[in-house]
Amino acid sequence: MRAMVFDRYGEPDVMHLKDVPVPEPQDGEVLIRVGYSGVNPADSKTRSGATRAHYRYVNFPLVTGMDAAGVVERTGPNVTDFRQGDRVITWGSPDGKTSGSYAEFVRASVRNVFPMPKSLNFAQAAAVPIASLTAFQSLFHAEKGGMIPGQKVLIHGAAGGVGSFAVQFAKSGGLLVAATCRTANVAYVSSLGADRVIDYRTEDVCQAVRDWSPGEQLGGGNQKEFARVLQNGYSG
Repeated sequence: MRAMVFDRYGEPDVMHLKDVPVPEPQDGEVLIRVGYSGVNPADSKTRSGATRAHYRYVNFPLVTGMDAAGVVERTGPNVTDFRQGDRVITWGSPDGKTSGSYAEFVRASVRNVFPMPKSLNFAQAAAVPIASLTAFQSLFHAEKGGMIPGQKVLIHGAAGGVGSFAVQFAKSGGLLVAATCRTANVAYVSSLGADRVIDYRTEDVCQAVRDWSPGEQLGGGNQKEFARVLQNGYSG
């Protein structure tokens, strides 16, 4: 199969197309024929070597890529939830032990494979996994999120990949949402359901948050603490 690989860490020019063996699905895995592969910031960090300390088993050439949408080609032993021809999405980490998605086929654990939403095409679905998972866990992870209906949350970068999912998840979970974005994206973020859209190009973000949630806690923290973080660290 053709795959985008790199043989050493470095700048983007270390990546090149190469014919590599089709990975064989192992116990509890499926082999997916990739329709589209998603692109994440972590992919460039893997290629540059910024994450090498986390992966001890990397063998070059390495196929990178985390997100993909495609069709199940075949299954490994003990896989009962999927069969050949199923349209699916998947995410994973190309840590040297599993294959990446910048290829014609990707091998993935069934824990990281889900049916592809019928309302999406392959190109759209490939952009869903990592961004949506990050947003959902940030809001509702039992240990690190755990927000409950009626609480307020402030979402920065609400027009971005993670942010746009976060606004929609928050609203569907019964939260009240303030969201920041630039002027060009105000209408879009409003259409996602945000209760208060803050244009950081034209508004004082700290004051807007204070006005929206006077004297209350926001996202589990003291209002004054959040205002100070915004004032000192907000960069838009």
